Amino acid sequence: MQLPSLILAVALAATLSGCAHTVDWIQSGPQFPQTDASRIEVFSRKEDTKRPWGVIGLIHSPYVPVSKRGNLSSYRENARVQAAQHGADAVILFERVRGGDITKKTEPEVNLWGYAIKYTDTLNEQNSPQAR
Repeated sequence: MQLPSLILAVALAATLSGCAHTVDWIQSGPQFPQTDASRIEVFSRKEDTKRPWGVIGLIHSPYVPVSKRGNLSSYRENARVQAAQHGADAVILFERVRGGDITKKTEPEVNLWGYAIKYTDTLNEQNSPQAR
């Protein structure tokens, strides 16, 4: 493969991967058997949860311009999918805004971050995995 073709292929792959709207996952507790993503509850405040829980993972998305805040819905859905893959029961997601400078004409940016949680009131020794 010639160098210009290789550069073009790498640029195209980078561009396409940027469209995936995936969130980063950081494991912070034991992994549980996969759950159904459609059953993952989504909260925007810790106080909205009504059951005892523990954090099993941390989630965050890339920052996007505030004018493209609508993209956060696809990141929110991906957070549900990733949480389900790790056995979570719910996610608590927050929006974080940074930057923006009127003198430099830069727009503020926003991202999603939060916790994947497992309800602890249904765990017992038989269905609770050992921490890895």
